Amino acid sequence: MTQVGFVGLGMMGRPMAGNLVAKGVSLRTHDAADQAIEGAEAVGLDGLAACDTIILMLPDSPAVAAVMEGLLPVLRPGALVIDMGSSVPAETRRWAAALEAHGCAMLDAPVSGSVPKARAGTLAIMVGVPPPMWRAPTPCCG
Repeated sequence: MTQVGFVGLGMMGRPMAGNLVAKGVSLRTHDAADQAIEGAEAVGLDGLAACDTIILMLPDSPAVAAVMEGLLPVLRPGALVIDMGSSVPAETRRWAAALEAHGCAMLDAPVSGSVPKARAGTLAIMVGVPPPMWRAPTPCCG
């Protein structure tokens, strides 16, 4: 089973993580304020080392940097980090390069919506994918 990590259980992150748990996702969570959610395992950053995918729902680039400085050394090659916060694009590119050098990948996937939409699971997600992850579309029709 894929192990997912979720960092940031604030106003948006808490309901987002809760929706993942409700869908049966095995979730490990980390929050600077030591918040936890029912059905998920609360861990330190080192506890995210076993995760295949780590979702960051943090407010800004300084918060992402604080997490990434502790997370990058423990990530295993092949891990995917998804930044869903409002980050500065240049900082996202910097962390993506650092992750790539470590054998990992990063997606820039900010959300659009509000706390009620996070609770309802109806947020809009805009995903930026680096060129190495692009794939040719599969033909749908003969």
